[in-house]
Amino acid sequence: MDDIESVIAEAKEKRKTAETLAAAQELQAEGVLRDTEERPSAFEVAAKNISEAQHNPQSAEVAEGHSNIPKNVLSASYEMGVIAKAAKKEQQMFTKYKTIDDVTQKENEIFVDIMREGNEILHRQLPALEGRSRDDANQNLNSVVAGENARLAAMNPMIDPPLGVWGKFKKWAGSK
Repeated sequence: MDDIESVIAEAKEKRKTAETLAAAQELQAEGVLRDTEERPSAFEVAAKNISEAQHNPQSAEVAEGHSNIPKNVLSASYEMGVIAKAAKKEQQMFTKYKTIDDVTQKENEIFVDIMREGNEILHRQLPALEGRSRDDANQNLNSVVAGENARLAAMNPMIDPPLGVWGKFKKWAGSK
């Protein structure tokens, strides 16, 4: 009698597996299930993008944004920006009222252009003040990792979370 029951149970299990497989094939044929090709998860893509932007910047602007610019350097940059704007206004007045000769005017235009180019970075530096954008990138990466841990914990409620030192001690003490 046990043989018959085990054969019946095995047949039911095989039928259930076949029905599941058939249902999956139908869903795939209907386009509900996409291909089963393995792709990186959203977690992997986000972690890779954040890490690359932070540690392997593709441009000087991105590298500057993830740097740590102290406040005393920023104030000097701001002061240079104000000086450059004042020099530009002064040059416009010299040109308008023809109060300087042509050679001096050309020299001033060169200096004003150099100051303008040197101060274009000011707005790129602001996010890096005291390392804020670098810290933001670290916080984003931590959030992505925490989200992935929560997702994995929800998918596998039977898996124990990793134990800290105190948890390991309690587990060890409880097993004695």
